[in-house]
Amino acid sequence: MMTGLYQPGEYRDNCGFGLIAHKHGEASHKLLNTAIEALTCMTHRGGIAADGKTGDGCGLLLNRPDAFLRKIAKRDLGTDLGDTYGVGMIFLSQDAGRAAHAREVVEKRLAEEGLRTVGWREVPVDTACLGQMAMDALPRIEQVFVTRAVPHPTTSGLRFSWAVGALKSSLRTTANSTSVVSRIGPCPIRA
Repeated sequence: MMTGLYQPGEYRDNCGFGLIAHKHGEASHKLLNTAIEALTCMTHRGGIAADGKTGDGCGLLLNRPDAFLRKIAKRDLGTDLGDTYGVGMIFLSQDAGRAAHAREVVEKRLAEEGLRTVGWREVPVDTACLGQMAMDALPRIEQVFVTRAVPHPTTSGLRFSWAVGALKSSLRTTANSTSVVSRIGPCPIRA
């Protein structure tokens, strides 16, 4: 039976999701705490391994924290970000040599898309709460900050957003075809 947007052929079983937002789009610490509390109610769906600590990665999706990222770029990279920038979360190998090579691959692809690498930042991680399974698979998590490489015709306005957003599959393809960077796992780079 088809009703509204429901299409039986497109049905995929899942436990659902929670959506918590302010009706006027205002950010607040209270809203964040409410979302974190909602995550604690998800253990019933079996997303935790036998060690009782390793989860399956459910989490929060937030707007880009512009003021925070600008502060971090100034403090850690010694630079002021312009009006147009992007930040990508990149999962690298814990092996220093493989991580360095993966960074080179990422920077090459960024340059090919007309983007300039501003710098890299290692993301602080609190491993105290992780189970052994998670520790065994823990990547090195870094952020790459990018801006337009001026002048470049494909990086103006919306094209910049498209260029940074389209890199995920391109980087994954590059990583999969290069055994040295097999542990690279890019998340979307957001402008």
